[in-house]
Amino acid sequence: MNDAELMEMLNDLVYGIKSPDDYSGIRTRYCEVSIELNIRGLWAPAFRPSITIPLMAKKRQESHMLVHRDRLMIDCHWIHSKKMDVYPEQYWRPLFKGPPFRTDLAEEFATREAASDYRTETILGLTTLQQLQLKALRGAEVAAHKKAIVKHERDKDGRLVTPRLRAITAVINRWCEVQPKIRAQRSKFIAHAEARLLLEAVVTPTWREVAELGGLIQGVKPLGDKTVSDFMKNLDLKVKALATPVKL
Repeated sequence: MNDAELMEMLNDLVYGIKSPDDYSGIRTRYCEVSIELNIRGLWAPAFRPSITIPLMAKKRQESHMLVHRDRLMIDCHWIHSKKMDVYPEQYWRPLFKGPPFRTDLAEEFATREAASDYRTETILGLTTLQQLQLKALRGAEVAAHKKAIVKHERDKDGRLVTPRLRAITAVINRWCEVQPKIRAQRSKFIAHAEARLLLEAVVTPTWREVAELGGLIQGVKPLGDKTVSDFMKNLDLKVKALATPVKL
């Protein structure tokens, strides 16, 4: 299968789930497709469609725990496939060496109980930049930041404040309306805007970092540094122009 077909298959599998019990019927295929995407280095786990796990523990079923454990193993395999520089505790170091990928050790890691922050930062020593690519292996701070750029919050006066990514997306949608030829690039603009917002909370990002993360959000090869630089500068101009009401 080509990359687009593989990504579409994952979408179909996830969005075809109507109840938690449905996961057992797609689990093998879901894991196979996820691992193949990892091998190809495409579409980082953090940005793939995902099965909802209730926030409240009392609402979680056994199938939800199975989903979580599979996510942990898929994240570990992504780290291994991307040959990330990680500094885990001694016992877990063989998990990220190789080949081959140690599925037995990954399963042991996934079934051990541990808080997210402890698992990601103490056991594995993952950086914030690494956690941004992962679905289950991310601490509370990274999870909160990723959520903050898309979730509406209230200001001190109780008014809803539009999150930055949603505000930028609204401008991009307006841009597509004003200039229909931009529609073909809409997903690129949104992906790179999201990449920059995520990175800005951690570092002053380079265009290379924005390009790399933008590609991983979309599941495509990254654009060149100069292309992304021009791309985002053009977007910034449009945000400034289209987000400001015209004075009559």
